[in-house]
Amino acid sequence: MSVSWDELNPDIRLLESKVSLIFTNFVLHYIQNKTKLLHIFSRLLSTEGSIQANIIILPDLNKKLSPDDRKDYYLSVDQQIQQWKEALDANGLTAQEFEIVDDVCHLSRQEIIDLLQLLVYDFRPFFASGDQFEAQCKHMSDIVFDAYVNPGRDVPNPNAWKEFLANDAITQVVLYYKTLRLVAHK
Repeated sequence: MSVSWDELNPDIRLLESKVSLIFTNFVLHYIQNKTKLLHIFSRLLSTEGSIQANIIILPDLNKKLSPDDRKDYYLSVDQQIQQWKEALDANGLTAQEFEIVDDVCHLSRQEIIDLLQLLVYDFRPFFASGDQFEAQCKHMSDIVFDAYVNPGRDVPNPNAWKEFLANDAITQVVLYYKTLRLVAHK
């Protein structure tokens, strides 16, 4: 779904204007170009078709970085929400529901150890290339962990992940994140 309409599989293009429901759960944040994605969805949807999606809104990593380390490609929560609104408008889709929900996830120590690399990978779409991401990836664990575990903390902890790993007494972790609950119609 991250390619142009003409690059889609011909079997998918045969569904143009025939799809009554597109449902997706926690994957659309991986697609960088929201306008292109919703263009494809709009072409697939029938006249009264709808999109129902739960979309992760990634934490603002720039809030956890020093001014010298901030990156333009790390979008704030507001920027991500605005991208979705503009993509809906650009493709003639009307949001029936557009709700930002604060969510939490309670994880065991082993679950967060297993999950952290996926949370880091969630930021891959912000990078211009895979090589750029790979170069930064090794340094992102502390900042991503801190952004999910301590989102409201004013002072970032540049060693949050290392400190967690060094402290075996921490057996539970709570992740805080935002979800966009979207229902849109053609």
